[in-house]
Amino acid sequence: MGKTLRVLVEGQASARELKKADISSWEHGLIREKDSSTAKLKGSYLIGRGEADAPDIDGRIYIQGNAPIGEFTQVKIIGHTDYDLIAEILNH
Repeated sequence: MGKTLRVLVEGQASARELKKADISSWEHGLIREKDSSTAKLKGSYLIGRGEADAPDIDGRIYIQGNAPIGEFTQVKIIGHTDYDLIAEILNH
């Protein structure tokens, strides 16, 4: 949490992907919600991966904010799911 990463923005997250991103368990830190029925990512997110992450093998990074698809951008990690990270775009 709080770490800055350089990530490749791959595209817009689909509603199906966001629905699978369960953030209700106790270890999910800053984005945990008290009511597990509402503990889902809501709104518009991009999907990306870190420089060293392999597609379809390593976890994804759900990114809040706007960035060009197909380009690298700096993000700050603000939370996680069991396998994926949740980040926000850093303002330059």
